[in-house]
Amino acid sequence: MAATTHNPYSSVHESWMAYEPNEAAAQRVTENIMTAIARPVNLKGRETFISASIGISLFPDDGDTTDLLIKDANTAMYSAKATRKNNYLFYKAEMSVEAEQRFQVANELRLALEKAQFELHYQPLISLDSNAIVGVEALIRWRHPEHGLVKRIVSETGIPPELLVLEVTESVMMEAFGHELALLTDLREYGVSIAMDDFGTGYSSLAALKKLPIENLKIDRTYIQGLPEDDEDRSITTTIIQMAAALGLAVIAEGVETQAQLEFLKSLGCEEAQGYLISRPLPADQVDRWLVQLSTKDC
Repeated sequence: MAATTHNPYSSVHESWMAYEPNEAAAQRVTENIMTAIARPVNLKGRETFISASIGISLFPDDGDTTDLLIKDANTAMYSAKATRKNNYLFYKAEMSVEAEQRFQVANELRLALEKAQFELHYQPLISLDSNAIVGVEALIRWRHPEHGLVKRIVSETGIPPELLVLEVTESVMMEAFGHELALLTDLREYGVSIAMDDFGTGYSSLAALKKLPIENLKIDRTYIQGLPEDDEDRSITTTIIQMAAALGLAVIAEGVETQAQLEFLKSLGCEEAQGYLISRPLPADQVDRWLVQLSTKDC
């Protein structure tokens, strides 16, 4: 009696055997590969799932040599990784431009560190309840020669952790998982506050907000600019503030430029605000003078 076994990759092999040199055929082969990879694998008695990011280049449009085709497929693969997990993309010329730009920026950042091109600026943050300065946001500015403008550190500086707020953009926060999420949670338990910056520009859900170790939401300036006249901005801002209140999160408004915006936000119960109406980002020596002048004026 003969025993038979099923080869999960047989469909992939058959697709390659019937390969036609066109995009539709490449797509069929890729989808078969991803289907095969998606099947659970038994590792030491545990069922494990894996995913793949695949880049595809086509001869002769994307290259007429093996090296060029592999290079372009590799570029498309990294673009697929950046877009979303378990995805595939066909190579496009603009992907090479983006990859070159990332490579150039990475090199220039390393050079900027060596040549001390980074400057620290501070932008004041006020309480809308008392109008008092409640903190300053530290901003790293890169003075490019052509283009112009966490526990160990806390321990070394002696700053109380509860006075430190780390801001993470919404898009980065929503992609945080595993080590990154554990790090944010660890910092929060250490006493450092975590703020979600640029809120409203990503795809946060209520379920995600409840799970993330955040205390503050910073409303993106794009929703502040039209206040108080723009109906859509009024509705969105009102909803964000009400939602944050229901979740026990403080709200900070970014990009406040007019007194009317400030008064409207205050009427909604927004706790804090920052923007050019209050102060532009200032170098350390200037922010010191600004704070002294402000305290003198109050007196």
